[in-house]
Amino acid sequence: RSQSPAPHDEREEWRRCNSGAGDCERAMSACPWALANLVTRGYRQGGPVQNAAKRGIYCGREIGFGNKVSHSKRRTRRTWRPNAQWKHYWIDSIQENIRVKVTTHAMRNIKKYGGLEQLLLQNPRLVRDSEFALNLRQRIVDARAAVERKILLDHLGIEDVIPRDVLPSLHRKK
Repeated sequence: RSQSPAPHDEREEWRRCNSGAGDCERAMSACPWALANLVTRGYRQGGPVQNAAKRGIYCGREIGFGNKVSHSKRRTRRTWRPNAQWKHYWIDSIQENIRVKVTTHAMRNIKKYGGLEQLLLQNPRLVRDSEFALNLRQRIVDARAAVERKILLDHLGIEDVIPRDVLPSLHRKK
């Protein structure tokens, strides 16, 4: 009768990998969690996202929970909701004015990156929870690719038809 291998203790392996001691290469090759910890350190670890954050641009802001403490130290549960506002942003690539619900934190990021379009293209990590933002980003990427294609084909002297739904601004009368 053959002997079964010693039971594998995943918690001990996780502790060993995340202790920070020892050779990093050896730790990463021995532990599947080590690389994941390096990549995700400092970022939100997945999990459920509130529905409003999927429909707007919340940049990771979520409902916070805690206690309201009165003068007599009586504790009552309460929530802190994200400060979300309706805003209009002009998207140059698709020639559209977009109305979207954004948090004040997202507004600061939009201003920092120089516009909503640049935020979506340069730092998609901030809006990865938003289905709306990911769809908008894809529309922007498609529109930019269509413009680059048109410029290239014009340069080569080839006639090409870009569908109206991809880039409506090219089909406007001048």
